Amino acid sequence: MRSLATAIKKNLFLSSLAGASLLIPALLRTGPTLAQLPGFQHATVISGLLSPTSAVVLPDGRMIILQKNGFLRITGPIGSPPVSGSTYMNLSGQTDGTAEHGAIELLLDPAFPDEPYLYVFYSHLSGRNRVSRFTHLGASASPSSEVIIWEDPQPYQNCCHTGGAFAFVDDSTMLLAIGDDFRPQVAQDPGSAFGKIHRFRKDGSIPADNPFHDGSPGLMNAQGVLQSIYSLGLRNPFRGAFDPVSAMFLLGEVGGNDHTVAWEDLHAAEPGGNLGWPACGDQGRLPDGSCQDPQYIDPVLAYPHAGSGASVTGGVFYQGTMFPAEWQGRYIYGDYVRGWLRYLEFNGAGDVVDEGPFLDTVDLGGVAATSVVKLLEAPDGSLLYVSITDDFQDFTGSVHRIFHSVDQAPICDDLMASPLSGPGPLLEVTLECTATDPEGAPLLHIWDLGDGSQPDTGAVVQHTFVGPGTFMPQVVVSDGSNSVSCGQVEITVGAPPTAQIDLPLDGS
Repeated sequence: MRSLATAIKKNLFLSSLAGASLLIPALLRTGPTLAQLPGFQHATVISGLLSPTSAVVLPDGRMIILQKNGFLRITGPIGSPPVSGSTYMNLSGQTDGTAEHGAIELLLDPAFPDEPYLYVFYSHLSGRNRVSRFTHLGASASPSSEVIIWEDPQPYQNCCHTGGAFAFVDDSTMLLAIGDDFRPQVAQDPGSAFGKIHRFRKDGSIPADNPFHDGSPGLMNAQGVLQSIYSLGLRNPFRGAFDPVSAMFLLGEVGGNDHTVAWEDLHAAEPGGNLGWPACGDQGRLPDGSCQDPQYIDPVLAYPHAGSGASVTGGVFYQGTMFPAEWQGRYIYGDYVRGWLRYLEFNGAGDVVDEGPFLDTVDLGGVAATSVVKLLEAPDGSLLYVSITDDFQDFTGSVHRIFHSVDQAPICDDLMASPLSGPGPLLEVTLECTATDPEGAPLLHIWDLGDGSQPDTGAVVQHTFVGPGTFMPQVVVSDGSNSVSCGQVEITVGAPPTAQIDLPLDGS
């Protein structure tokens, strides 16, 4: 196996993701919802799911969705809306779905469909987290096909920090990161499975090149260290992805609950490496988010809570061809609390050379990545993300799709009106909207003049408003396939001047 210890030399510190400098006006599409950046579009694939946590897309475009209660659903092809779901498998009778436990993560076998297996990381009613394999039967799977691949040697004791960064690497071994069980001290205990990244084969055996493997029979080596451990020192690792190009396993590490000192991290796994929790966590940090103690591996990216909530969701290395070429290899990740998606770009040496917003209402306007808990790439190259809940009332969630369209919507450049106000009762106003089409298509400007009159068309129109009153004319620009609202202006028509006769003063 190639080493996962890549040359990550540059720690990226984001001082404030809640108020970044890039500001792009929100555009309201009448067609597909804006997915923030030009050319990207956003659509809801399926909604009404009970606390969905993860999903996989089959080669034929169907999607299997995992719910926290252990219920799995299968849909029709995601590219053929409307998409609905039916029962795929029911593990609810053996899943502990309390607190942060439950059915957490889902993977397809890398040799699928030749090896028709599905792997589920879930909390069993026995009080132990496990990875189990199930056989895919076309449109369903049976709980009776379960083969336990890996299971916690010790039962969990507390409510939270189950973790759930889980991926196949390029030699078909698995990396699984689990949390500290809300017990920070166990993250540094080599005899505990909690707060660690584990590596094992598809049959559950431990690879001989694991950093703590010495050939001893059983789970422990001669020094009492779990032989499945690959890295240690994690709090609550949530979602991760393996990059086949750089051989990097990059995962999200959710920070503490004291928002005055907590940090969110992205960490790269290194064999035998110590990622620092709890010593390098809320405390033990340099101003750029790196660890004060050099024995701990610095995060690839760190950003502070800075007084407000945050919860990073590890992402996916984009490998598809639907997005423009510059997106190849970018790591797209999210924040469950702040409701955004952002990206990192690496150079060949593993340095972070660029980062920015991808779906972010603060920086870009438009829609939010509400309660995002999973990102994945579909076979067609679109990006999917799972929202575990849409409203925090009935805890129903959804799956969304971001795709890139060659036929992009028009881009609004400027909206002007002259004059903006004047005396009444009649005010003649010139309205002008400038817009461009990325493909050079001719544009149609449709004006709603806001006074009940018939709509007008043209990049420049003249209209007489009858006052007194305030009017809000607005314009939609269309290229024949996509339409975009370029905003509105406020026109005020004042009352007409009142004639006044000044009489001569007495004695004049």
